[in-house]
Amino acid sequence: MTSTKQFALSTSQVLVGAVLAISGVLAFGLPTQAHAATYAFVNTSGEVSIVSANDPVSAMATAFNIAVHSGVMLLQSQTDAFVGFHVTL
Repeated sequence: MTSTKQFALSTSQVLVGAVLAISGVLAFGLPTQAHAATYAFVNTSGEVSIVSANDPVSAMATAFNIAVHSGVMLLQSQTDAFVGFHVTL
């Protein structure tokens, strides 16, 4: 004789499974947003501006109107005192 067992999930088990699935998607599906940092650079008008990026290479690539001889510098805070200053190019 063959017997079959039915597996029934309770509402709490379904809820826990849904929460774990959503947590997994958020933790592993969005890593680029979680690691973005703020970088400072000098734009073509000589003003110190900021850009958010995952790494310095991406920051230089996405910095709008970056000056020819400018690089990027990692900031600890977006409100650093020199952001907005003008630099003689």
